[in-house]
Amino acid sequence: MRFWMRPALAVLLLAALFSCASRPPSQDTAAADYGSYPADYQNVVEKFYAGFISDSCSTRFQWLEPPYPGHIFYSCGKIKYGYLVKTAITITDHVQDDQKQIRRVFLIYNDRVVDRMQL
Repeated sequence: MRFWMRPALAVLLLAALFSCASRPPSQDTAAADYGSYPADYQNVVEKFYAGFISDSCSTRFQWLEPPYPGHIFYSCGKIKYGYLVKTAITITDHVQDDQKQIRRVFLIYNDRVVDRMQL
């Protein structure tokens, strides 16, 4: 395959993948089961995220919004409902003396993180 065709093929593939995703009808979101409100959402997210961070790193969470009902829809048509929590996470690696900030949204259903996405 010629080099110049690779980016075009990638764009076409991504367009086909995301074009089939559609938003759920408003009556579906009104009747959806979002689970219980996560009163202890900070602890739920911090415990979940601790499994992804090495011992040489420390994290600091900044909570951008309190939990609100929402959903994540996937290109295959699947929809997950729950409470969305937006965060900015500062990760400090003490071994490499490096610090970075990432933004994530977590989907919580009945006091359990069921998915996460980059903001």
